Amino acid sequence: MPYFSRLTDIITCRISDLLASAADPRLALSEILSEMREGLEACDRNLHTYSVSRDRLEQEIAGHETQAVRWRDEAREHLGADNEEAARLALQRK
Repeated sequence: MPYFSRLTDIITCRISDLLASAADPRLALSEILSEMREGLEACDRNLHTYSVSRDRLEQEIAGHETQAVRWRDEAREHLGADNEEAARLALQRK
């Protein structure tokens, strides 16, 4: 937690310096807040993109796991039927 406290102190100090040197502190503060809002909106978009990508990848993984189980079961069936070549091919697909 001390890291966030220090970061807050640095940001507050820097904003104070910017406002002190600005010709119109209200306008400068408005611009700073606008930039912060834009940054927050960008973070929200990135979070949404991440969530969609994560969900898609989880679905792909589940699909691949299902296929792997299917190929393994098929290989077992082929081995049970004494068809080693077909079992080997099924395992290669896995």
